[in-house]
Amino acid sequence: MNFDEILRKEILDGEMKLIGNLINEKKIYQIDEYSDRDLWDLLSLIVYKKTGDYIDYENEEQALKMIYDYFQEILETIEFTKEEEEYLAYNKYKSYNGLGNTNALLSILIRRELIKIYGDGSIEKTIEGLQNENYNEAVKLIQMQGWQGRKQLEKEVQDNVNSLFNMRINCAGYALKLDTCVFGTSHSQKSNEEVLEQNVTELLETFPFIRLLGDSELKEDEYLVEYRANSKTGHHFVRIEDGIIRDKNESNSPRIIKDPSNEEEIWGRHLKDSPSAIFAVNNNHDIHSKKQSYMLLKGKNFEETALNSIEQGEAGFTYHNHDYTITANEQGDSYIYSDGDVVATILKDEEETVVVIDDEKREYISNTKSTTYERVLEEMKASYRADKEKDEER
Repeated sequence: MNFDEILRKEILDGEMKLIGNLINEKKIYQIDEYSDRDLWDLLSLIVYKKTGDYIDYENEEQALKMIYDYFQEILETIEFTKEEEEYLAYNKYKSYNGLGNTNALLSILIRRELIKIYGDGSIEKTIEGLQNENYNEAVKLIQMQGWQGRKQLEKEVQDNVNSLFNMRINCAGYALKLDTCVFGTSHSQKSNEEVLEQNVTELLETFPFIRLLGDSELKEDEYLVEYRANSKTGHHFVRIEDGIIRDKNESNSPRIIKDPSNEEEIWGRHLKDSPSAIFAVNNNHDIHSKKQSYMLLKGKNFEETALNSIEQGEAGFTYHNHDYTITANEQGDSYIYSDGDVVATILKDEEETVVVIDDEKREYISNTKSTTYERVLEEMKASYRADKEKDEER
């Protein structure tokens, strides 16, 4: 199975295991698929039953405060059962907007309150009790959801796997075949080239299964990823594998780019003219990430990396997949060498140390360009043009 199939199956298996436990135990009412307003309506009925006060939706700020206060009061003393913890874990898959398990927690609180009012009986009994109290909105909500039965619920989960897959990974996760999201940050005070260089440094340090391709050849167990960054509009990753360009925008579904020469279709107008880096990605790495998401914040440029090595008293360092050595001559002047050539000079005085890069070596140091990739891309463009001409002749 490929990365997409493996991750989708894992999501499905995880959901079915957790949901299966809930169905078999019949501990939780499945009502969390409804909008916040629907859930608030039911909560409002519960609050009214207890206090005689309805939540005032006309005053949104006050309504939010009441909901927040209600949660805070309960969270201070709440102890979740095993089934409730499983339910919260299941709903982590649905949490993408930073609100966490708000709806899942609300479902648990609603169930607890309903049991207090009507007893721990079947759903039919709960509905009957609500009907006797003329809580029409609550009746409608629960009847719409009901207890769907295992087969129908499994079908609903199957249909939902695609959206869960899309929420779980962004362009970086999809391109690197990793179940995570990697987010860039804007740096209005830096150039696009500076942002790209620093982000590349952090990517290489974070994910050991990727390397800058440079002018080397792609290995049999590797595929290509092009990465572009912009100091103001963010970044994007594109996967090139088996002669096919694929990418994924945020929480949207993955797509295949047919025309490799259509820069605007691939990168959009905000990134089509931005600098890029070409990675070779090992296809045999573990798709499971240590973190749910990464934020590129700590990447160093060449000068910062060199100065750090000097401060640590090291004889050399690695930067963007090139090895460097720090050497002093008989006159006491210090230089940074790579592959037998001087790439930078180290200037020192009593107050500071400065690294000055040789302008002719900047492209070598960044190592983000790749003649190998340019050749592959030209071959893909030629193949696309030939196929298009054949289609037009038919």
